[in-house]
Parts: sequence; C-alpha cells; structure tokens
Amino acid sequence: MDSGMSRALAYISTAAALAVIASGCGHRVNSESDPVANITSSHTLQELCDIPKQFYKNEFNADNPSVSLAAGHPMTDKIEGGNACDYEILGHDTSDRNYLGQISLVHSTEATGDTTENSVTKTIVVDNTVIDESIPVDTGEFTTTEPHVTLSITVKGWHGKFTFWGRDDQTIAAGGKVLLNMMRTLTS
Repeated sequence: MDSGMSRALAYISTAAALAVIASGCGHRVNSESDPVANITSSHTLQELCDIPKQFYKNEFNADNPSVSLAAGHPMTDKIEGGNACDYEILGHDTSDRNYLGQISLVHSTEATGDTTENSVTKTIVVDNTVIDESIPVDTGEFTTTEPHVTLSITVKGWHGKFTFWGRDDQTIAAGGKVLLNMMRTLTS
C-alpha cells in the first residue's frame, strides 16, 4: 500500500472511531440485566435546563442566562442516561463570559463519585431530604472569592447534581430546593 493510501486509511479509521465514540456521548446502552439502565424519563432536556433559571434570576440577577447542553443534543430530546446543562452570562464581547454553573441528571449507575480530594463535604437537609454538599478548598491553584458549591442526591435510580457559585447558607439552601425540585419533577 502506498503512503497516500495508508494516510487516507488512517484518517478514515480515526474518523470512524471518533464517530462511534461521539455517538455514545450522553447516551447509555441499555442492558436487560441492569434495571437502572432501563430507567427513562418522559421529560425533555428543555425541562431539565429550565429548572434553575428562576434561581439564577433571584440569586445572581441573571434574567436570561445562556444555556448550553453539555452533550450537544437537541433540547427536545427526552432525558436519557446522562444529561447536563451549563449556564453563563454573556457580555457584550463574546470573550466576556460569566460562568454560573451546571445542573445534571444521570442514571445512578453512571454517576461518577463527587470529587472530595480537595473538597469539604457535608450534608444539608432540605424539606426533610438529605443532600450532599461539596465545597472546594483553596489549593492555591486558583483564586476566587466565591468558589463553586456542588449539591448532589440520588433518587429513584437517578443522580442529580447542581453546581453554582457562592458559599452563603441562603444561596446553598435555595440551590438545594432547586435540586430537590428537579429530582421530584423529572424522576416521577
């Protein structure tokens, strides 16, 4: 085989491999032996992404944050294995972005453990429900006056996480209510 054909074959193989990998992003191959893998939601990604909008308006004066799906699926798709929405405020200049946070909902079998190596983890109680709270500690790698907080909970085979900026108790409690509302609404 000549070098031009070998190079073309290498590009085609690479593209095919990337297409296979990308096609699985955000979706879980359901297994008959894994009952949690077969859990589906009748709700859409748009519904997931709409859940924290009022929180961002109330807590951060963000009337209309920009929303993007982490896996790039259409907002009309149903919630499947793993789904996440990112929020930011866009300034007048496209490089002027203020990241607000992320909300996600995944099958509990796909949930990765919350990183606690450089975090302080505790629990909060919202409407008689225990929610895990993880706050990063200052490792000297970054400086910020308002590090993010990640709240997480597992309900009915789904693992929900809500990450946002701020450490005060009022904001964290409001975020806990948002997460709990998401779990009650989208996992029923």
